[in-house]
This record gives sequence, structure tokens and C-alpha cells, in this order.
Amino acid sequence: MNYYSNIVPQRPDLNRGPWEALEAKTRDLVRRYGSAWVMCGPLYEAPMPPLPNADEPHKVPSGFWKIVAVPDGGVLRVASFIMGQTTPRTSPLIDHLTSVDEIEQRSGLDFFWQLPDVEENAMESVRNLAWAQGWAN
Repeated sequence: MNYYSNIVPQRPDLNRGPWEALEAKTRDLVRRYGSAWVMCGPLYEAPMPPLPNADEPHKVPSGFWKIVAVPDGGVLRVASFIMGQTTPRTSPLIDHLTSVDEIEQRSGLDFFWQLPDVEENAMESVRNLAWAQGWAN
């Protein structure tokens, strides 16, 4: 199932480049693991020009984050990404890999808060490069 709660403006190079690649790789993960949990949202860290020809005022995000989590044999595998609106179309996904902690700091949100603190801290503090390289390249 897919649930879309909102749609926000993305520059074409981001939307048709690394963001689109991340969406495709996420669909591949669902086929591979049977399910995936995806959380994503905007970042408002820098002023952006208004949406052209909009009939209502909009605040355009300066970037976006995405957290992908999949259950793998009793282990929850997590990869997190941040991309700015000016991300080049050819930018490799792995260059945008970050930690959940980084996303929490920049978005003001708190993820995986229901896990025991030891598990939450361990999972959120790492970039999980080894696992992400296996599917995000």
C-alpha cells in the first residue's frame, strides 16, 4: 500500500534524478523484503523562491529527508537520506546517506521513540553504509 499525505514542489533535477532513484530503490526493497516502512518530509532550512503561478501562497522546502526501514530476519534495517533542492540530477544516492539523528536534528522530529533507548540510540546514530551500499548504488 502507498499512502500520500501531501505533495510538495521539488526542482526537476532533484525530482527526476536522485529522489526518483531513491523511490525506485525503495520499491525494489519492498520486492526483496516483502515490506518497507518509509517516512519522508520537507526541510525548511533556507529561504526559497515562491512557487510560480500559484494561486495561493506556499512555503517551498529547501530540502527533503527520507527514512527507509525494512524488517530482515528479526533485525530492523534503516537507511536515511537528506537531499537539497539544488541536488544535481546525477548525484549518487549514497552521497546523501545520513543518520536518523541528523534528520531528527534538522527536522525537529523524533523517530523510533517507542524502542528501548539503547536500541533507538544505536539505530539512529549510524549511517548504515554497508547495508545501503548493497541496494542504493
